[in-house]
Amino acid sequence: MLAVFRRELPALADAEILVTDCSARTSRSRRSIREGKLEVVYRVGIEASGGHRSEHVLFGIAPAAPELLDSELQNQRHILRGHPWAKPFRELSLYIGDLRLALLFFPLDPELPGLAEITGSEGARLLAEWLPECRAGAQIERIDCSLAHYKPFKRAVLKIRAAFRGPKAHERNVYAKFYSDERGATCFENLSALWPAMQGATSLRLPEPLGFDVQRRMVVMSEAPGQRSLTEWVKSVERGEPLPAGVDLARLKACALVAAQSLFELQRSGVHPEQRAGFEDELARVRKDCDLLLEAVRKKQPELAACADSLLRRLEALTPRNERLVPAHGGFRHDQMIGDERALTLVDWDGFSLANPVLDAATFLARLRREPRRRPGSAPELEQMAATFRGAFLEGQPELARDIELYESLQVTEQMLRAFRRPGDPEETALEIRLLAAAAAELLDRVEGTTRLEGLGVVNGSPIGDRLGFDARDGALERLNGATPGEDRGASRGSGSKGVPLSTAPQHRDLFGIVADHELMLAVFRRELPALADGEIRVIGCKAKPSKSRKSIRQGRLDIVYKVKIEVGEQTRELMLLGVAPAPPELLGSDMMQRCRGLRGHPWATPFRELATYVEELRMALLLFPMDPALPGLAEATGSEAARLLAALLPECRAGAEIVGLECDLIRYKPFGRAVVRMRSPLRGPPAGEGRRTTYAKFFADDEGAAHFRNLKALWSAARDATCLRLPEPLGYDPDRRMLVMSEVPGNRDLTRWIKCIERGEPLPAGTDPACLERCARIVARALHELQASGVRPELRRTFRHELARVRVDSGLLLDNVRKQQPELTAGADALIERLETLAPAEEPLVPAHGCYRHKQMIGDEHSLTFIDWDGFSLANPALDAATFLGRLCREPRRRPGSAALLEHLGATFRTTFLENRPELARDLALYEGLVLTEQMLRAFRRPGDGAETVCEIRFLADAAAGMLDQVEGAPTLG
Repeated sequence: MLAVFRRELPALADAEILVTDCSARTSRSRRSIREGKLEVVYRVGIEASGGHRSEHVLFGIAPAAPELLDSELQNQRHILRGHPWAKPFRELSLYIGDLRLALLFFPLDPELPGLAEITGSEGARLLAEWLPECRAGAQIERIDCSLAHYKPFKRAVLKIRAAFRGPKAHERNVYAKFYSDERGATCFENLSALWPAMQGATSLRLPEPLGFDVQRRMVVMSEAPGQRSLTEWVKSVERGEPLPAGVDLARLKACALVAAQSLFELQRSGVHPEQRAGFEDELARVRKDCDLLLEAVRKKQPELAACADSLLRRLEALTPRNERLVPAHGGFRHDQMIGDERALTLVDWDGFSLANPVLDAATFLARLRREPRRRPGSAPELEQMAATFRGAFLEGQPELARDIELYESLQVTEQMLRAFRRPGDPEETALEIRLLAAAAAELLDRVEGTTRLEGLGVVNGSPIGDRLGFDARDGALERLNGATPGEDRGASRGSGSKGVPLSTAPQHRDLFGIVADHELMLAVFRRELPALADGEIRVIGCKAKPSKSRKSIRQGRLDIVYKVKIEVGEQTRELMLLGVAPAPPELLGSDMMQRCRGLRGHPWATPFRELATYVEELRMALLLFPMDPALPGLAEATGSEAARLLAALLPECRAGAEIVGLECDLIRYKPFGRAVVRMRSPLRGPPAGEGRRTTYAKFFADDEGAAHFRNLKALWSAARDATCLRLPEPLGYDPDRRMLVMSEVPGNRDLTRWIKCIERGEPLPAGTDPACLERCARIVARALHELQASGVRPELRRTFRHELARVRVDSGLLLDNVRKQQPELTAGADALIERLETLAPAEEPLVPAHGCYRHKQMIGDEHSLTFIDWDGFSLANPALDAATFLGRLCREPRRRPGSAALLEHLGATFRTTFLENRPELARDLALYEGLVLTEQMLRAFRRPGDGAETVCEIRFLADAAAGMLDQVEGAPTLG
């Protein structure tokens, strides 16, 4: 448009001008969308003869008919010739035929005629009528006007600096707001009523209303003291820029507290405007926006339109009845506030109405958290500000927690719809829409969860609520939904519940939310465990780790491992408990209780005489570790007979040495499946002398341990001469206890620790650099070559079709409960699986494979790496292990694009080394990577966590998997 203005504008001016620059801001008004027009406000810089520079505002409408510039408008143009803001132009409108664009020079706006008058030669006289100084006899010498805000055909705000003459000469700033309708009169009436009511307020400030000019539809207000400090600080955080010197998070939180206090004062003002804005009114407006904006989107982006429709249906179903109404600002956002933590002045009162107490609070939260929702992981300071505001607002009125989430979801849905009409990159806009839709859906999940709990009496007023002391004031319902009292879920990581997985069945979401919340379960353990102990104990802490096993999902239950800290006398120790919910009481039948009694006195169970209990109100069976009915050998091998059982498998003991003490530590536990125990055993006698041996015992719930022992023995012998491949020495297998004993491997988990540092954005330890990690990646690739060339032939076979069948089972298991709530996500998963089935190879070469080849299964550093956990040892495609390693190594940069770039580099180093001299495997490697990424995406459905973050992660992983399959489809098939 700069070229257009350079061509057209000089012909309209009285003197020679040069157009120097141009900026454009498109209007997103509902009216322009409804009429199929684009409205644009241009700011055009010009330079006149003599070097004088000025800026002019032009308003453009396209497509427009020439008749828009009719005779009535021509008359207004004639009147405005010579207007200070129009000079040096003699013509104030223009039609550009090739663009079908009508241009109007500001202040020519047919809907705001008073705007031209107040900024013209009569401005001082018109303004004087409303200034108290002038009514007291002062005279205005001059006024200077600047445009503060302009919404074509609707609103305009002028900042006016008035200079007074006389003995008390001074200057004063006021603001004049112009309206295209009669709302200005209502706004002035409301401000006039609110101004005296707020004179005693300590936090709430508003501009003083000075007068209303009916003829020009102009409200005159005093200038609010201070700067837009809060707005600028929030903007800096959103942009990732440093805050100004002297400004920190504490000041931002203080602003949030002042904002909450201001809202309290407004709601208690006693002012009753005529306008009402209930939930139904707000939802009707959003529904109208949806119909207006999505008509053109439904064919191009049906899944996005379906998300919006789904949210609106859920909002309609949750519409509250008989709302309490209080005075509300109607646009309570930080960008409508002037000042800082000392005082905030609220401006722009056009939406002043009677509304639900949470409307303004939800508006504030939704706008403050918009950037972290659009870019997950960014602007954590804003999340903390929001948590501070929410906590302060709900203090003393926790019953509003449900409504605030309902209204915030409505606000986020509106933000999502606005994104449809905002110019920008289509892919970025689509991603933003998906993220906002996921955030709105998560809020509604929490509202629906609270509604179900209140309807079922699961918490407040229920047996468990009464017996455990849960109360609305304790914030139990909030913690159930993943937030601590006064906070929202985004600010509550590490406390309460992490949320339930997306794949959780609707009928279990409430129960699973409670039993996975360690704060709620701490109350359960404080009530239940002392009755099971022989002496006095005190429960002081609790951690919960839900199982994500396919078996528990398939059976519709949740298995949870609790680590409970207790005090016995002056000693502190940690217990392990296994919880199963929902479970029938019959699970703890006579046989189970008999086995529990047999474990009395076990060192890991002391001081408890009872190792099982049933919590009826949670339908939960609790077992004290090591009581696991699927792993009976675990209790035996860690009890009084542990030394004797271990001695039978140690070569030193078979040669005559004796174990003189044994320390057992649980390293890993998968309920009803696997357990790994580290055993430190001091040895005495020949041939050990006085020595100490550390071994690892792995317990199995089935007879697969015997096959693993055979495979490890064969591989141990074959790998003796390998230069890179290392594995723990298998020492023996006890079939009665299904226990495999292995030697300890040398070294620490250095590689795992280094990669964790990169994933978290932390610096690498001193002495560790990218070169060390590159050497590790090469060792991993070479070790894989040696494994595949070992010649060992395990019985288990894992072809692509076998792996895909397992993924297909996972898909059916995990997605059934998600299809209605997240149809777009499940459709994406189905599409990936269909592509994988189409690309499945008919025949594959099969070589020895670890089966779970990840950096977390490797111990050591760039000098030597030992590979552990060989449960998945099998014959498979050479690409399986390589793809598994790459999929886990590069998971973080794929879940959060742009992060952990070093891991992408390490992945490239591994891939290059692995494919060296074997380029024919490149296509299979990409295919298996697509399969591994699809599996990672499905796993995200069963992982507890923040719903919006999980949805975002699923989409990124799905995109990465699709990218790999694109490579496969574009690659030649090598025969």
